Amino acid sequence: MAGLDPATQRARNAQQDRNTKSTKTLGLTLGGLGVSSFFFSDRAAARYWVAGSNPAMTRRGRRIAIAALAFACAATAAGAAPFDVYRGACLDTGNDLAKVRALAKAQNWAALTEAEREQLSPGNGRGVEGWAIVKDGARHLVSISGSTIEGGMTGDSSGSNVVSCGVLTPKADEKAVAKTYSAYLKRQPSEDHVEGLTTYTWAIRDASNVTYHYLVSGTNLPGLSLSVSSIRK
Repeated sequence: MAGLDPATQRARNAQQDRNTKSTKTLGLTLGGLGVSSFFFSDRAAARYWVAGSNPAMTRRGRRIAIAALAFACAATAAGAAPFDVYRGACLDTGNDLAKVRALAKAQNWAALTEAEREQLSPGNGRGVEGWAIVKDGARHLVSISGSTIEGGMTGDSSGSNVVSCGVLTPKADEKAVAKTYSAYLKRQPSEDHVEGLTTYTWAIRDASNVTYHYLVSGTNLPGLSLSVSSIRK
């Protein structure tokens, strides 16, 4: 920077400080979104921000930041969209069948087709109680069921009520949905891979009840299966 008058040098130094702070802020923001902070490393800062001496390069750095943020938000949305539909139907209702039925009526969920019933319960489609939630042109298939555990082989569970609510969503990124589900439950799942199916399971127990949360995906499934089953004494 030799040859610059003191006022110009001070202005450039101040711009460099501002750019460095902006670079660090962007890196923290992207890190919180799960995006690689590669673009905002010290090397990248030197490459893209150049102490404010090249406005075009500064604009380029900002465009890269905006593009990275947009990518992160899109990835988050990919996991959130199917989970949000499922959460609204099954989790926000507390897996309470009466509340699910009331919500279906209030929101005017669509009737299932015969083919959709067979998808949910092959060979027993007519026994399915459920609806279709139409969102963004896609049909998310909701089904509910309740029963009582009977028989001497079931031990302490005998006489307990089993209540289940599930949603079959269109194809989606299973890992993104699993990450969203884990964040919701604030715990990590077990993961099993059997015959082309991947099953994520979260088990939550209290003094008298146990609740199992499931996410199932596979090439032979028409979409993602999200469900919750509670055993209540």
